[in-house]
Amino acid sequence: MSFKGYRLFLAVNFVIFFAVQLYSGFTYSISDEHVYFYMGNIVAGGLLPYRDFFYAHPPLQLVLYGLLFRIAPYNFIFLKLLSIGLTIVNSILLYLIVRKDFGEKVGILASIIALWTPTILFNASFEYGLTIGMSLFLFGLLNENRGFWQGLSFLASSMYRYHFIFLVAGYYAYKVAVKDYDFIRKGIWFLNFLLAINLTLIFIVPNYLDYAILYHINKPHVPMQTFETLSTIIKINYLVFILPLVLLLFY
Repeated sequence: MSFKGYRLFLAVNFVIFFAVQLYSGFTYSISDEHVYFYMGNIVAGGLLPYRDFFYAHPPLQLVLYGLLFRIAPYNFIFLKLLSIGLTIVNSILLYLIVRKDFGEKVGILASIIALWTPTILFNASFEYGLTIGMSLFLFGLLNENRGFWQGLSFLASSMYRYHFIFLVAGYYAYKVAVKDYDFIRKGIWFLNFLLAINLTLIFIVPNYLDYAILYHINKPHVPMQTFETLSTIIKINYLVFILPLVLLLFY
C-alpha cells in the first residue's frame, strides 16, 4: 500500500467510527457531562464557579465551555458531536506522535487500536472532563522539541483536570529514565508554574482551596471500588495490554 493509501485507510477508519457513534444512539446517554455543560452555560451567562456554585475541579473546563456557549448555541446534540470529533482528533494526534518515532504503519496501527479500544468506543460521545484534557496532553507530547508549547500544553491539561499531572509526571520520569536529563529542568519548571497558578487561584478565588483541592482529599475513599474500576478497565481493554507484551517476544 502506498503512502497515500495508508492515509486514505486511516481517513476511512475515522468515517466509520463517526458513523458507528451516530448509529449507537449516543444522544440518549446519561453521564456527568450534562452537569458540566450546564455549568458552562451559566458561566457564559455571567456566574462564576467556586464563588456562585460548587465545582470540584480546576477552572479551565468551565472557562472553555463558557467561551464556547458565548459563540455557539447550548445544544445537546452539537456537544455530543463535538465530543466525538475531539476523540477522533486525539486519535490523529496519537498517530502523529507514534509516526514520528516508529513510522507510518505503526502510527496508523496505534491510532486505530486506540480509537476502537472498548473504553474509548463506548465513551467517545461523553465529555467527562478528559477528552479535551487529553487533546492538550497529546499536543504537548507532539511538541517535544518545542519546550514552550509543550510546557504550556501540559499546564493547560493539568488545569483542565488534575488527573493529567500524573501523566505529565510519568512522561518526565520516563525521559529521565532513558537518560534525557534535560527533562529534569523542564519538570521543575512545570512544577513551579503549576504551583504558582494554583497558589494564585487559592488566594484570589473564593472557596477554590475547599472545592477543588480539599474536597478530593477529605471525601471517603473505597479501595475495593478503585480496584474493581482498574480491573474492569484492564479486562475490557485487554488487547491494549497484551499487544505490547506480544511485541516484546519479537523485539
